[in-house]
Amino acid sequence: MAHRNRNAAMFDELVLKYQARDAGQKKTDGGLEGAKREMLCYSHILGVCPRGELKQNHKSMCTFQHVPLASEEAGRNEFLNIFNDPLQRKKFFRTHHLMQKCIIRLKDEIKGIMASLPKQQRQASTQAIAQYNQAKAEWAIFKLNGQEELEELALARLRKLEETNSREGVARMRCKACPHYLPWLESERKQHYIGKVHQTYIRMQQFLQNYYSQGHNT
Repeated sequence: MAHRNRNAAMFDELVLKYQARDAGQKKTDGGLEGAKREMLCYSHILGVCPRGELKQNHKSMCTFQHVPLASEEAGRNEFLNIFNDPLQRKKFFRTHHLMQKCIIRLKDEIKGIMASLPKQQRQASTQAIAQYNQAKAEWAIFKLNGQEELEELALARLRKLEETNSREGVARMRCKACPHYLPWLESERKQHYIGKVHQTYIRMQQFLQNYYSQGHNT
């Protein structure tokens, strides 16, 4: 939690600015729809802002303030803990009702995006893919059972098949987490996994898992 202090001053300043601007206005359920550009993005604070991260998928972009979070610099998103952290809730949301409204709105937006994902189609049973899946299964078995020498040999065979499939243009497999296809080469797959689109879909899935772990049914 200590690393979060790096941005505490920035957050406090923006929150106070928002509260001061909002103090003279009537508190309604209008939410964020009519908010101005400099206001905080509650979706971002809750873990992920699809409109800000998946710009190509939205007709309207997010116009709210995305404050850099210390947790993002650490490669994780601790702000998902806001569900169980009363101090964070009090700091970023005027009322519990506002927080719940923002959570539900974000949940509905994420579910809509997930529902629009192309359905996973059964990969054509080509010889190249069958060989690759077999090699991958063998490598996983050796690794699970601590057979280091056999694991090394199986991994070398797996990498060779990946290079061959990439060179020969074998159809790629769709990623299970996002709508993109996985490159055959390991180095390119690593770039895919740390890419913005893939990471955004991972955070959206984490948000939904966290939401339903609180006992919500819809």
